[in-house]
Amino acid sequence: MSSTKQSMLEKVTDKISAVLTPMSEKLMSVQAIAAISETMQAVMPIILIGSFGCLIAYLDVGPWQSIVTSIPYLVSICDKMQLVTLGMFSLYVVAVLTYIYATKLKLKESVACIPISIATFLILTPMNWDGLPTAWMGTSGLFSALIIGIAVPRLMGFMIRKNICIRMPDTVPKFVEDSFKILVPGLILVALAGLLDAVLENSTFGCLHNIIYTVLQVPVSNVGLSLVGHTLICVLAASVMWCGLHAGTIGNLLTPMLLAASAENLAAYTSGAEIPNIITQEYFNLTLPGMAGCLLIPAILMVFYCRSRQLKSVGRLAIIQAVFGIGEPVLFGTPIMLNPLLYLPMVFSIIVNNLLAYGAIASGIVGRFTGTVLPWTTPPVLYPLLSSSTPIPAAILNVVLILVDLVIWLPFVKAYDKNLCQKEEEAGEAGK
Repeated sequence: MSSTKQSMLEKVTDKISAVLTPMSEKLMSVQAIAAISETMQAVMPIILIGSFGCLIAYLDVGPWQSIVTSIPYLVSICDKMQLVTLGMFSLYVVAVLTYIYATKLKLKESVACIPISIATFLILTPMNWDGLPTAWMGTSGLFSALIIGIAVPRLMGFMIRKNICIRMPDTVPKFVEDSFKILVPGLILVALAGLLDAVLENSTFGCLHNIIYTVLQVPVSNVGLSLVGHTLICVLAASVMWCGLHAGTIGNLLTPMLLAASAENLAAYTSGAEIPNIITQEYFNLTLPGMAGCLLIPAILMVFYCRSRQLKSVGRLAIIQAVFGIGEPVLFGTPIMLNPLLYLPMVFSIIVNNLLAYGAIASGIVGRFTGTVLPWTTPPVLYPLLSSSTPIPAAILNVVLILVDLVIWLPFVKAYDKNLCQKEEEAGEAGK
């Protein structure tokens, strides 16, 4: 490669890195965003448990349904698994987020804040003495849970710093001191929540959850779950990863919306209604073989096509991990990070995959996903087989996406492989 071309590539690399790296670092430094990201990871087992319940009860492949229905109580047990997991998802989120965010704020009373947040969330939820409706407990109340989980620790910390609390002598055990310290701030917050709920209950709004859902959650989801919005966020996440930062810095912003969309699909699927959403967590996994940046694709090419010792070695070591969605060995071993030659196929493959997948599902060639969220390490092809309402067409679509991605990546990997082969030959001759 000539020095002029090398200089131009370095300028492009420096420019992209200069724009994306500070932005990513700034996002990572925001405690609330980091807390939400960690919370979504922490509650993932709840989502998986509920999804497995759906998978067992409603998977319609071969004789499976006849087997399931022949086992007494199995369907009702699976339905209850969904109810107490996905059906109460927002309640888990508000509890976990409160603890994680309070810990990041260095509140000594982080555990004691949890029941206050839960009480605040519940008092703002419509209910009566006959029972607690689950309408806002699931993903419809997710944004409310995120707001309350952030607001309560922040307000509790503010009141404690301003001494709006009961102080106890040093001789009192810590758990007793924490309980009394949060008593006054907790009473204030729960009382204010009760007052707000009473006002909204007697208005046309109904409740705070309804306002947040209508004004915030629906519009934000409409952007994030649109073809253009989703694709742009995925491209930005891959760009951040190309700079050497974790793709989750950007990609995790999508997670609440994707999981909410999956939960809506699951509710519709299990009730026999029309499945509403195209873009869900399962769609996200379908369009990213090897996860962010589609890094399974270069791993395949390095094993079966490349001639350079470096790329063949990296491919053999990294392909198994890439099959299970772990792309870091490919990212750093190739390296793809800060490699301008391999940045373009990352972006192109994401855009093409989204266009093809969205078009196939929107046109009805492939059915929408059922909302059955599987572990992110589930290999490609197997994932859509277990999570799509039309398993075989979805698996075929996944294979098509992988083949198209191989075509997209091939010329770029070939050029990089050729450069490395030349360097290896020169190094070999120099060593003689």
